[in-house]
Amino acid sequence: MRRVCLLFLLVFTLLPGCTSGPSNQSAAGGAERILVLGASGRSGRYIIAQLAKDGRNFVAATSNVERARENAGADYNWIEVDVRDPASVRAAMTDVTHVISALGATSFEGENGPEFVDYMGVRNVVDAALEADVRRMVLISASGVTNPDHPLNKLGNVMVWKLKGEDHLRESGLPYTIIRPGGLLDKDAGQFRIVLRQGDDLPYTSKLSVTTRGDLALLCLAALDAEEFRNVTLEAFNDRTQPADDAWKEQLAQLTPG
Repeated sequence: MRRVCLLFLLVFTLLPGCTSGPSNQSAAGGAERILVLGASGRSGRYIIAQLAKDGRNFVAATSNVERARENAGADYNWIEVDVRDPASVRAAMTDVTHVISALGATSFEGENGPEFVDYMGVRNVVDAALEADVRRMVLISASGVTNPDHPLNKLGNVMVWKLKGEDHLRESGLPYTIIRPGGLLDKDAGQFRIVLRQGDDLPYTSKLSVTTRGDLALLCLAALDAEEFRNVTLEAFNDRTQPADDAWKEQLAQLTPG
């Protein structure tokens, strides 16, 4: 019974969903244009809220604009993109300088499943970003993605397809950052210490294997331009026994490309 409960908890925290969010107008100006994919999802809304707060120029992409306006805020600059359709993705790349992907399958099979979203959708985004000379792509993946025995692989091979999406980005030649959070918590940034790791060796059952969506958004924005994040794959967790601090910034120098 404990293993079943844990499995359902993993599903709940790793799959995206739409929830309500703040309604801040994004700021225009300058050459920067950040495309956020999966912007109406549970992690995406933290990202676009932080971008709006920081006055960054961005466009929020979703599969259903009407639903996104109702659930995630009507004042964002929404566009409708079907990441399963290469032409739709290419059209969204006009004047884009950076991409943040918060994409995630909403079912375990079918056209909204991991194969078509976490792999083929990410592949389409990477290929379109290359054509558009995007400066950097930040991809949210998941810790444990390299573990073939991860419980989520029993539900549509979630981690298998996420890893294929990662691999396509790493091999593409597009400048990138891949962030692998733990189980995601709907909490704002700045509550707990951020811990950066590499190697994907932390068990998903570890108490450390959690990440607040607010801190995930913070790291995504930091990764857009910082050289320390360039061509790096990393895991990001929160140590909930320690208060928030800037220790993670010192860890950046220890990250290795790959």
